[in-house]
Amino acid sequence: MRGKERAQRRAVLIAASTHWLPGPLGSLKFRHAEPNDLFRRSPCDHQDIFILMIPSKFDPRWVPLVKGETNYRFSSAAASMLFFCLRAKLKADNSGAAVQQAVEEAHVFFTKYERTLQPDIRAIFN
Repeated sequence: MRGKERAQRRAVLIAASTHWLPGPLGSLKFRHAEPNDLFRRSPCDHQDIFILMIPSKFDPRWVPLVKGETNYRFSSAAASMLFFCLRAKLKADNSGAAVQQAVEEAHVFFTKYERTLQPDIRAIFN
């Protein structure tokens, strides 16, 4: 019985980290989030988590952020380092193509690490 309890706890931990929900007989089922859902259920603590929307890379709010015209102190060290490097690149080459490339890099970074950067996304884009 002890091994079965461990397996169930492990299944719940896996479910919590990957948005998989434990199904009958210990199997795991993926819960698909609908595009019209405003809230996603967390399988462990059953709290509602707001799904943030990152603006498209064509949104004009990206340009001042990348150029450094918007003074914002990121809560994530990785985001701070990324924007430091992007601003250094733009000091050397401030052409429209370089700015667009920097915006695309920032957009990819924010999309990839959306869950980690939630406080920053709320503060910058809302």
